[in-house]
Amino acid sequence: MSIYDYDEEGVIRVNREEGYEDGLAQGKDIMLISQIIPKVKKAKSLDRISEELELEPDDIRHIYEAVVAAAPEYDADIIKESIKHG
Repeated sequence: MSIYDYDEEGVIRVNREEGYEDGLAQGKDIMLISQIIPKVKKAKSLDRISEELELEPDDIRHIYEAVVAAAPEYDADIIKESIKHG
């Protein structure tokens, strides 16, 4: 086998792993969206929310900003899409 041989199983495995990781990240974002929305509705700041969730502000800033921008509807699907494309 040369270095130029196509490793179909390897490509499939890598794609599956990347898809799994993407799915985990999206699942985490969805969970955070559902936790952040009620806190934003109560006018809590990013720093306060990050403290309550025990996360760094920079780790949730993109979600916080998307939630704030979605006011007053706070549609989780729209927020999720804006994060995905943002």
